[in-house]
Amino acid sequence: MKFSASKILIVSIAILLAGFLAQPALAQKSAQKERPGDWPMYGHDLASTRFSPLKQINTENVSTLTQAWSYAMRPGGAGPAGAAYAQVTPIVVDDVMYLPAGNRIEALEPETGKEIWRYELKSGLASARGVAYWPGDRTDPPRIFFTSGHKIIALDPHTGKLSTGFGQGGE
Repeated sequence: MKFSASKILIVSIAILLAGFLAQPALAQKSAQKERPGDWPMYGHDLASTRFSPLKQINTENVSTLTQAWSYAMRPGGAGPAGAAYAQVTPIVVDDVMYLPAGNRIEALEPETGKEIWRYELKSGLASARGVAYWPGDRTDPPRIFFTSGHKIIALDPHTGKLSTGFGQGGE
């Protein structure tokens, strides 16, 4: 059976298009396994839809919103200018917000800003971009990952301690 170049091109485009169209649906299914308020990665889900299924804020009440809490990103007012931390995209997993803040990683209650735990680097700063969550597998526990300089560091999301099963002592 002979296929012309145009038929092969059309079939290839159709396969690629089907794959691209399926990604948001797969990402939504993946996100549905999480709690509705979770924002486990930059862009919210694997398709990076940046869409939240939460309904508390809408076009009718957005104008009445007020600040619920704030959080100092610089440790004790020291470190780089606060504008450097405007790049941070916090993540929320299982009702805990994780974010870098200067020389530390913080776990906060998203409703109140109350600190749950803090991991402080011995030297250097955490990446000003954010952290990543990995849910774990059958043999390894979940982890929060971030970078500092040339290192990737893994933390236990429940305690904020180094995840010693990763790398050399968590780094």
